[in-house]
Amino acid sequence: MAATGLANFFPSIICAVITAALLIAGLICTFTGGSEASTASELDVDEIFLSMGQACRIVSVTHRYDTKRESRSISSDSSETVEFCQDHVVYTFSVSEAGSYAERPQVSSRGEVTIPLGGLGSDMQDRCQGAGGYQKDLVCNGLCQEGQEIECWRPMTSCTGSCETTHAWAKCSNTECYKIIDPKTEQLNAQEGEILQLLGVAFLVIGAGAALCTCGLTWCIIRRQPSFES
Repeated sequence: MAATGLANFFPSIICAVITAALLIAGLICTFTGGSEASTASELDVDEIFLSMGQACRIVSVTHRYDTKRESRSISSDSSETVEFCQDHVVYTFSVSEAGSYAERPQVSSRGEVTIPLGGLGSDMQDRCQGAGGYQKDLVCNGLCQEGQEIECWRPMTSCTGSCETTHAWAKCSNTECYKIIDPKTEQLNAQEGEILQLLGVAFLVIGAGAALCTCGLTWCIIRRQPSFES
C-alpha cells in the first residue's frame, strides 16, 4: 500500500525536479549575466573612448594554463563531464611616458574533450600541451610578447569619480581606464551578459509557474488519497 501511495506521487516528483532545474538555471543565468550586463548596448563607444594608435608597449606577460575537469548540465536530468585547458593571461603595458598599467585578466579555454562514463575515475590528461595552443587572445594574434607595440585606448573625457565605476561595462583595471583590449569587444561582452540575464529571468518565471503547477498537482494527489477522504 505504501509503495502504491508513493507511486501516485511520481508525476509530482518529476515536476518538482524539473521545477528545481529551471529555478537553478535561472539563478545561474541571472547572476552570471548580471555580473556583465549594463547599458552598453545604448552607448556609442567611439564617443567615449579614443584610439591612441600604436602608443602602448607590452611590459610584462603572465600566462598560466592548467587542465580542468568539470561536470556540466546538458538537460534537466543529465550531465556530462569534460576536460579542457584553461588559460589565464594578464598583461602590463606602458603608455608613452605615463607609466605602466595592467589590463584585466583574460580567461579562456581550449582543447575540450568529453569524458566517457568509464573514464571518470581516471587521472586527468594534459589538455594544454604547453602554451603554444593559446589562440584566443583579445589583444594580439596569439600571446603578446614583451616589448611589442600595440594599439591602446583611453576615455575621451575625465571620469566622474572612478573610471572603473563610470565605465563599468569596459572592465577598466586601472584608474585612468587605459585599455589594450578594444572597448568595442568589451561592449559586445556586456551585451551578451544582458541576453544571459534576460534568459535567466525567463527561466525563473517559467520555474515559478512550474512550481505553482507542482503544488496544485501535489494537492490534488493528496486529496485523492483514501486516508484524506476518510
